[in-house]
Amino acid sequence: MEIRIEQIEADLSSVRPERVASMKESLADVGLLHPIIVTENGSGYKLVAGKVRLKAFIELGEEIISANVVTAEDANRILEVSLQENLRRSNLEWYEIIELEEELHNLRIAQHGKRRTGRGAASSPGWSQQDTAQELKIALGAMSQDLFLANAIKRNPHLKNVKDKQTAMKLAKESARREIQETESLLPADFEMDQILCGDSSVILKEIPSETFNLCLTDPPWLDYKEERLTRDESTLPVFKEIFRVLKRDSFLYAVVSTPDFFFYSQELPRFGFIVQEYPMIWQKSERVSYGTRAWETFRDFEPILVAVKGNPVFTTNQKYGSMLKYESIPSMKLIHPHEKPLDLLKEIIRRTTFDGGKVLDPFSGSGATLIAAAEMKRSFLGIERDHKFYEKISRRIEEWRTESRSSQ
Repeated sequence: MEIRIEQIEADLSSVRPERVASMKESLADVGLLHPIIVTENGSGYKLVAGKVRLKAFIELGEEIISANVVTAEDANRILEVSLQENLRRSNLEWYEIIELEEELHNLRIAQHGKRRTGRGAASSPGWSQQDTAQELKIALGAMSQDLFLANAIKRNPHLKNVKDKQTAMKLAKESARREIQETESLLPADFEMDQILCGDSSVILKEIPSETFNLCLTDPPWLDYKEERLTRDESTLPVFKEIFRVLKRDSFLYAVVSTPDFFFYSQELPRFGFIVQEYPMIWQKSERVSYGTRAWETFRDFEPILVAVKGNPVFTTNQKYGSMLKYESIPSMKLIHPHEKPLDLLKEIIRRTTFDGGKVLDPFSGSGATLIAAAEMKRSFLGIERDHKFYEKISRRIEEWRTESRSSQ
């Protein structure tokens, strides 16, 4: 039968735009091959199956859609089959998986009732998280965490933009912890420090409270580099807007950049509120880079460091510093990341700009060297790295450093 779309109750927030776009193309070519499935709900209808088709019709401006109306009993059976089929798909995003798990869990509770908790609960009638975990063949702890994250997404849909599930979980737990502390103390809670997160910094930094850090020390992707995956893209510049927000008043930004990038960022960063030093600091190094140079050009044996501030900070000492920093570069066979910087260089910048207990941010963590330098200088740190391979290397490096620190005490 044909029913008016405005009569249908449906939650379409989890439908991916790319799937809707593909469905709209299919509708244009062959029309609607399969009606959506609904069940009666008062004077209207409730969607059982066909979220993508319904969303595509809405975006196309249609008012009428073909639908099969089924009984509530049949609706549960169809929904169950649909959930099981969708969970077997291999191209799901992490948040789609946990939303389907939650939907299946809620369906089972609707069918069997919720099992009570406490002593003797295991033998009582009803359905529990453990039952859903057994049906899906996953651990109870993993099931519990997925349901927690599904609820966190309802409160904060922005978490779907975080590509790494583990990082999304960290951010969701951090948000919940802050909510509890703010409720109990009526004061803002600090973000948990000394960790590395995986994902796009322009997304993750939005979850961090304003005015958290004393220093951002980083090495952003360059405009031009021999490895394309390490070059600047459309998501790089928006990170600096968030960096300005999460830096405290009267704080520093140091960014190791290429020469073309120095001029680019010098023009762009003031738009976000930064005051940029007109000339770069120079890291002079022993390595002589000849890649990309012509026969008459000199070796590149330095890298510019862009200096910018939020407000009007001062150094930790009364000393007036020069613009040249001379430190040996890391031998290529020891590099964790192609752009890795020596610890001593990073520690010197941290020493000049922060005091013990200060908070250091590196939103393009790469090798994790900034994080280790901050830890060795007794500063707290937060790193973000979008490449999962480097994220895992940084995680291991931090854990190894912590193990060595504990053994030397």
